[in-house]
Amino acid sequence: MRKLAIVVDAAGLVISSLLPLKPALVGLYPIFFCSAFQWGVYSSANGYNSATIFSSNNFKQALLGWTQYFLTDPEFKKKGILYTNTVLSFFIGACYGAVVVNAFAVRAAYFGFIPLATGWILVVKHSMVLESERPQEIEKEAETELEDAELLEEEQK
Repeated sequence: MRKLAIVVDAAGLVISSLLPLKPALVGLYPIFFCSAFQWGVYSSANGYNSATIFSSNNFKQALLGWTQYFLTDPEFKKKGILYTNTVLSFFIGACYGAVVVNAFAVRAAYFGFIPLATGWILVVKHSMVLESERPQEIEKEAETELEDAELLEEEQK
């Protein structure tokens, strides 16, 4: 689904660049569709709810994560880092978009392929890591289950 989301985003960029400029709202329809699709595919990250298309809640969650980390539990550092990176990525993407739209108008949509290509590489790399770890995880799970079975057998004797 993550690869499909990137393909849908790429199609949305192309369609947006080909639509007429008047009325301007028409050019946003592909973006709305892509955003909805993205929302469904990327709704969580590392066990936390994460909205990739809105930054206000992510900013709030970043502040909460860092506050909880400093005041209570070191485990919340992961949350602070995740949401801080999400907010920074959103901000950098918005700045990048503003600069290229100012310079290239509607054709700036094609500059969206640069972050999409980066995302594609990360998704493919992540899936390769998951596939390569799978045999090791299965072996560890099997060892744990064997130990549990041996303990249960000893308890029943």
